[in-house]
Amino acid sequence: MPDPIRPIDASAVSPPLPDAPGFEHFMVDTPGLQTHVATIGDGDPVVMLHGFPSIGGNGAPLGPKLLRPVIASSAQICVAQAGVSLNPL
Repeated sequence: MPDPIRPIDASAVSPPLPDAPGFEHFMVDTPGLQTHVATIGDGDPVVMLHGFPSIGGNGAPLGPKLLRPVIASSAQICVAQAGVSLNPL
């Protein structure tokens, strides 16, 4: 069975993702759904969800600048909702 989590090259996708240095990008494949996830940091996970109708990348610059001092010892996991960013409906 293939790994359901696969890395993606953020510079090679369409639509282009906002520039967010330090983030790693992945597609998570589940039955009937692909989900774009961006991660940064190490430690206990903190899942970040965006609101409609923005894309997950809109908050990406906040990770290093705003949230890092608050949750410096965490791993930030930014999940894009279905139908936005790189996620199909």
